[in-house]
Amino acid sequence: MGLGHRKVVKPDIFMPGGRERLVPVTSGSGLRVRSASPGQLYGLKAAIPDSGGRLDQEGLTAGTSAATALATRAAHRLFDALMDEENGGILEGTDPAYFGVVVKALLAHRAHWGTKGAVLNELYGPKGRGKHVARKDNIARVLGYGRPVVEEAMICGANRAILVGYGSVDSDESAVLYRIPLPPSLESVTEPRSITMTLAWFSPVNYRHRGYRRAKLEIQPIELENRAGVSRASDQPSDKSVPRGSLFHVRYHGDHAVAFVDDGHIQFRVLCREQAGGLDQAIRYGLVVTIEAGEGVPVYQEVRQRLGIQPRP
Repeated sequence: MGLGHRKVVKPDIFMPGGRERLVPVTSGSGLRVRSASPGQLYGLKAAIPDSGGRLDQEGLTAGTSAATALATRAAHRLFDALMDEENGGILEGTDPAYFGVVVKALLAHRAHWGTKGAVLNELYGPKGRGKHVARKDNIARVLGYGRPVVEEAMICGANRAILVGYGSVDSDESAVLYRIPLPPSLESVTEPRSITMTLAWFSPVNYRHRGYRRAKLEIQPIELENRAGVSRASDQPSDKSVPRGSLFHVRYHGDHAVAFVDDGHIQFRVLCREQAGGLDQAIRYGLVVTIEAGEGVPVYQEVRQRLGIQPRP
């Protein structure tokens, strides 16, 4: 059960798979259990085959296959939302080669550990000073980056602006610089706010090298605490674990009152490093950034105005 190759955060996300029902088995010593068929309180309802040819039969199932089906359906819903002309057709005219990485980033974007992470943090070891990276790795074995709230990734709220982008980056020490405006309502106030960044890509591999993945991408924020009054949230995989795979997902929270600099913008770099024997191609990536604050803060409207986005007729 987790982690992935070279301690990559795996699973990426935690999706419902139906509870597994375990039945005690009589044993001379210790406790032994066996799995039982999913029941009404334990499984997920799904379509099942029928020997008579009927197409409306349902049954209960459980396991990773059910979770995979739900994740696949969520990805389809996200793609449909991106292509919906009534919502602006965000991916309209985009090279289809970017579809996969954008959907991958959105699928994980609203994932977080939540209360399950707090419980596991109390139960799991190792404990003690300097052991937090290993303990968070153990939590990630179960939760990955957490359970995504797909509905929140599909639509903005009055207090939440979601920015979706894509691009490509080389491994020649160059980086892509992003500059994103903050809502003026958050300047010099102690209103709680959060910033979430998700970067996804597909890495070419070198199966002859123990590093395996040739491309290592990363987001490097520039003075985010001074510019936005936020710092890295503790209830997520450690900063040592996040850059290991092909999904970079990090959340920042805070309520510090800061005077905006650079005309009220945050900046970060997307960069690529070669590994596993070198890299000779640009890597396509999908990028999602969310700026969020408490109820009553018009984040969406103010960010849209600063970006100069006009509503479509």
